[in-house]
Amino acid sequence: GINAEYGGRTETIRSCTLETAKCSRSFDLDDLAGEDEMLALVRACSEKHRLLSREAAAGQGFDRHLLALWDLNQRQEGKPLPVFTDPNFARLNHFILSTSGLHPAIDKFISLGGFGPVVRDGLGITYRACDTFIIAQASSYQGGADGAGFMEELGKVLDHLKIVLSGGTFKAPRSV
Repeated sequence: GINAEYGGRTETIRSCTLETAKCSRSFDLDDLAGEDEMLALVRACSEKHRLLSREAAAGQGFDRHLLALWDLNQRQEGKPLPVFTDPNFARLNHFILSTSGLHPAIDKFISLGGFGPVVRDGLGITYRACDTFIIAQASSYQGGADGAGFMEELGKVLDHLKIVLSGGTFKAPRSV
């Protein structure tokens, strides 16, 4: 089997799931989801993410497998396999948001560096979730994605998430 971590690399976690999309939409101010539904959606997408994380740590994803096949195909003479010339393969591997969590021993050094974007129009997000707060920073190529704007929105989302996890609401009451 595949080791949980080999040479410092782990499997990609593709966190844009149906559960995450439903939860994200519920945070929209125009969405009708109330506090109980939002909390249930946060729990559902968190559970899905935990499952994906466990699978990735066990080598059960597909990204590293595809990378190995692509690398082998590149070494072969002749025409590339159709899967590697399909436009969807390129889209699948164009990561506009690439993240890396920091180990607890490193979080005091976050201001000294971070995780960079992997494509010109992308963002690199370094983060550390602590017991009572989250630290994060974004990096981008000059003229690329708006890292400062992303961080501003991330702050708003985290404030709203804290309210929802505390059993409250940040949405204005609706008139019936």
